[in-house]
Amino acid sequence: MRAPLALVAAVGPGGVIGDGDRLPWHLPEDLRRFRQLTWGHAIVMGRRTWASIGRALPGRRSMVLSRDPALKIDGAEVFADLASALAAARAGGDAEPRVIGGAQVYAEALDLATRLLLTEVDLPSAGEVRFPAIDPSAWEAISVSSGETPGLRFVELRRRPVLPSAPREP
Repeated sequence: MRAPLALVAAVGPGGVIGDGDRLPWHLPEDLRRFRQLTWGHAIVMGRRTWASIGRALPGRRSMVLSRDPALKIDGAEVFADLASALAAARAGGDAEPRVIGGAQVYAEALDLATRLLLTEVDLPSAGEVRFPAIDPSAWEAISVSSGETPGLRFVELRRRPVLPSAPREP
């Protein structure tokens, strides 16, 4: 059984999540939802995502992944890999840490995730940074709602349980 782990992302057409080191849109309703979904949790992110935010977010434990073993960041803990960050988050009492980006971190965390907390943004979005492809057979929607902002839809997906395969005949 997988340990609980949620990925939180706003995803535009074609899977766009970023334009360089920034979001391709500014959507206050999505930012409020992001705060609600991450408040009180450890938020795990790559160094470029940290740089795009520019500061520690209040009410959350910031955990940054970096290949630079000498990197020190005020207001954040630095980890060499996703596994050690998640272990530290869980040891610190967070039963379901949140991964908040970027693309490489999402790609690594997707196989570990038990929930996807997505904002689908149906607005023109330029950008080359993309959320990894999701296997629809592995996920089921448990909540879908439209935002007040035209073009926003909030989707919660849960990983489908893996059913044991039938024993093979000799």
